[in-house]
Amino acid sequence: KMDRDAELTGLKDALLCLVCYCTFRDAVTLPCGHSFCRTCVADYWFHRENESCPFCRDECPEGQELHSNFALNNVVRALQGLSAEDSSELSLGFPKDNLNPVESYCGQYKSVYCGILKSSTLSKKHKVSPHIDAEAITKNEEEIRALLGFYNVKLENLQEARSTYYQILNHIRSQEIKTGKQINDEFRALHEFLCTEERCYMNCLEKEAKWKYQQMEQKIVGITMDITSLEDTIDDLKELIQEEKSPFLLNYGTSIDRSKWTAKDTKIPCGSLIDVAKYLGSLTYRVWRKMQDIVRVVPITLDPNTASSSVLLTEGLAGILNNSILTQNHYLPENPERFEAYSCILGSKGFLRGYHCWDVDVRDAQRWNIGVAVASANRKMPISHESATGYWFISLSKAGRYAAHGLVLKLDKQPERIRVRLDCDRGTLSFTNTDDFSPIYTFSEKFTEKVYPYFFLGRREEDKDRSEQLRICPLNVCIYE
Repeated sequence: KMDRDAELTGLKDALLCLVCYCTFRDAVTLPCGHSFCRTCVADYWFHRENESCPFCRDECPEGQELHSNFALNNVVRALQGLSAEDSSELSLGFPKDNLNPVESYCGQYKSVYCGILKSSTLSKKHKVSPHIDAEAITKNEEEIRALLGFYNVKLENLQEARSTYYQILNHIRSQEIKTGKQINDEFRALHEFLCTEERCYMNCLEKEAKWKYQQMEQKIVGITMDITSLEDTIDDLKELIQEEKSPFLLNYGTSIDRSKWTAKDTKIPCGSLIDVAKYLGSLTYRVWRKMQDIVRVVPITLDPNTASSSVLLTEGLAGILNNSILTQNHYLPENPERFEAYSCILGSKGFLRGYHCWDVDVRDAQRWNIGVAVASANRKMPISHESATGYWFISLSKAGRYAAHGLVLKLDKQPERIRVRLDCDRGTLSFTNTDDFSPIYTFSEKFTEKVYPYFFLGRREEDKDRSEQLRICPLNVCIYE
């Protein structure tokens, strides 16, 4: 009896699908020789690009039809019938369709029936019980509730993220419109300047051409009159020759005196032609030189994507304003580059090599920080005065105290314009009062990553309607020839 049970158990294991580990249901055999349930193979192929064997991964011909293995299905049905006749063999794991699922519960799969009953050699890995107990139901419900709570939190996070992305999308559209308008304004100003210069050159050309025309016309009129006079003289002399000798002798003296003609200068004077070189010689260069009056060059351009929501940028991205009235309803997306804690902003270009210099006008600001910061510095938390945080700057507090990383600075004169000198190769960052070129403070630091110009602007306490302002001074562009 025991040998027969062992043989039936081994036979049952041989009739298990290698995908679902249940007894074959409508078994099909692939070209590689392995057999599976028809639905298991179809589901496996549905989730993959290539049709292959779930066990050995051999690829099947494209469009392979699944043919039932009638012999294998007959064996399964025969053994199921045998199990139905002998209740002791029902535990061999060949379930009938009318089996009550509540009578067998698998703790491994946490399901009422997993297809592997306790008498199978594989059932040792599964905790099979003949019925479902209340403790299992309670435990499963708690797990589902915990999972539901976790997914609800994730859902809220995703909805919030989607809302943020919609806000960023709207901000991008606003940036496009505003930036496009500023580009149009800049090019319109350049176009007006070029049109003005063009009209100026054309007017000068027309005036010179008109003057040359008049000179040539006067010359032509004078020469025409001389030609007419000379032709009359020639005619008179011809008539004199044709007269008889006596009248000829009598009229000779008078005719000669009357026919005297003095030739006028017909030589073309120098400068009669238009001075083309004056107009076309290095035309674009000369116009470009004149553009210095309208072109404004600043050494540092501020990055609006790093500005906190309490900061407004001036036209040309060369200065910042901080005013409680102006900044109401001033929404900015919370992108990773943006400052959140204070009214801060960075320059758009970082430096790792070379010497760089820029001047900052601080006369309209009562609280400020000026310096540099590394790109990796934390922008979401309050800024520390320690260099380890990635910031190096001097500051003016609302008490009128100048400091450098917490060190109080005693200045003889309150600066209105501060020059920042960054020497990345030497590892120095120095500040100078440009009013009298007196030094303020110098940091010595080996910068191992790019540093960006850093600015902070505080609000005015006593007069909140008056705006604070920091401004990067434009360069004086000179062209030497």
